[in-house]
Amino acid sequence: MAGAIQDLYDSNMRHSTDGIHQYSLYGESGQLPDVMHCETIAERSVIYEWELAPHRHDRLHQLLLLSVGSGVARLDEAEFVLPAGSLVNVPRTTVHAFTFEPGTDGWVLTLADAMLDELLAQAPDVRCALGRAWVGVAHPDVKEVVAQIGREYAGRAPGR
Repeated sequence: MAGAIQDLYDSNMRHSTDGIHQYSLYGESGQLPDVMHCETIAERSVIYEWELAPHRHDRLHQLLLLSVGSGVARLDEAEFVLPAGSLVNVPRTTVHAFTFEPGTDGWVLTLADAMLDELLAQAPDVRCALGRAWVGVAHPDVKEVVAQIGREYAGRAPGR
């Protein structure tokens, strides 16, 4: 895992020859400070006037959960309408962009892709499902778990 952690910390933003920006987190070229990052959709979207331009993450995996509001996701070449309750899976290297209605909120979980490999080594079917981009409807249990993660992450307690 030491190599995976180092890869996570080395995931700085770079420009590619195809013009798609590669970010640590959207709009940030700095290193991701934790092995997981959790923020609300509104935290980052409001900075960019609710529109996140096409970009990708070379070593990071993201899950977005819309709690309220709506938007549109572009995942590679496909476009999806996102009503409240949508769960969006964004594997590493997937070119993605979002346009949210002002006031939309929910959660964005960002994890090191290599960490997912390790955590899901005994669940290859789950890892395979997370290896492709998709949009689905979040089960109520997923909503609660993601909200718990968000509260824990925001708390900044030792061992969070």
